[in-house]
Amino acid sequence: MSAAAPDADDFLAAVGQVQERDPCLTALEAGLLVAAHADIARDSRTFSRLLDIEHALVLRAVNGLAQREGLLHIEKRDGRTMRTHFTLGEAAAHLFAENMR
Repeated sequence: MSAAAPDADDFLAAVGQVQERDPCLTALEAGLLVAAHADIARDSRTFSRLLDIEHALVLRAVNGLAQREGLLHIEKRDGRTMRTHFTLGEAAAHLFAENMR
């Protein structure tokens, strides 16, 4: 996680831009991609806590993105807590390749 908390408006704007580039993504999925790209959160628990979203919903989205064209790559998983560490997959590169408005 980055040292400073991200600006909510900037984060939401980036999520909207990612959804414009890939309309199949839900807001939660796009948020995970933006969080990984901006180094806001690189694990499911941190993302869940920062956005006050149930961890089970975040885990479902992480797993879906990992299976969908490899948008996220799962680095490791804690068997006890289910905390899942992730990085952007190669398929997500095109979403962030051009400077986002």
